Amino acid sequence: MAVIGIDVSKKKLDCAWLRDVSTGKVKTRVFTNHRQGFPRLLEWLEHQTGEPRERLHILMEA
Repeated sequence: MAVIGIDVSKKKLDCAWLRDVSTGKVKTRVFTNHRQGFPRLLEWLEHQTGEPRERLHILMEA
């Protein structure tokens, strides 16, 4: 299971993926909050985590 936090703003999505719970290692990336940004976000997460999008747990703050 992969856990991702996203801070949603009008123009961008600030994303943080908790890579390792025991060490607290986090990988971050920013995507545009636009029609093209969301598919890119999902592709990045699938590539980074090795998990299909159906198994991603995403927490959002708006």
